[in-house]
Amino acid sequence: MRTRVLYGVFAALLIGYFAYVAVTRDPSKASRPRGKVGLALSLLGATGPAPGSRSGRLLCVGSLPHAPAERPKVATTKMGQQVAARLDARLNVQLQDSLNEDQRDLALYSRLIGEVGVNGFHGMFTNTLGNKALRTREAIVRMGPPELLAVYDCALTAFPSSTPHQRSDKRFDELRAWSEPGLFRELDQRVSDLTASHELDKAMDDYVSRHPAL
Repeated sequence: MRTRVLYGVFAALLIGYFAYVAVTRDPSKASRPRGKVGLALSLLGATGPAPGSRSGRLLCVGSLPHAPAERPKVATTKMGQQVAARLDARLNVQLQDSLNEDQRDLALYSRLIGEVGVNGFHGMFTNTLGNKALRTREAIVRMGPPELLAVYDCALTAFPSSTPHQRSDKRFDELRAWSEPGLFRELDQRVSDLTASHELDKAMDDYVSRHPAL
């Protein structure tokens, strides 16, 4: 009986030693404990980075079209902005279903510019507009310009299969898997430059001209 107890103690010590070695050598390969103990260790950072964590910049940033050093401002009537403001109010009061596809294009496009301009892509994706991230892309495809579509597609690669989750809390977790705090910094700047040159206002003007019933 005494021998069996000693063997048990020895086996437990041996298992604990190998578990310690595994964690200290490569924390990312160590199995994550479950239950309350696992939660406590996770909070303390004792089990290494979360599964699927990523680091570094989005690779697609380096493949974006060359940005000119100076962007001349294009002429705009601001008509697109005025129509979009009227349609945006209907989005705010949950009347999206009353909008046709052309109206929804313009409203989502305008909302995207505003959200990214104020809160960046991170804020846009984690807010309610992120629920319509793929539908917003459809609007960009139809409205342009191509540079905005390239930037938006690059931002989408932050999510698995370039498809943000439908729930905002899940999207937040997907973005938190990246260890780069300024993940969208360069993309945010691209949108800011396009906005400052009025190219996005011009895209809305042109869209309203092509769809006078808006």
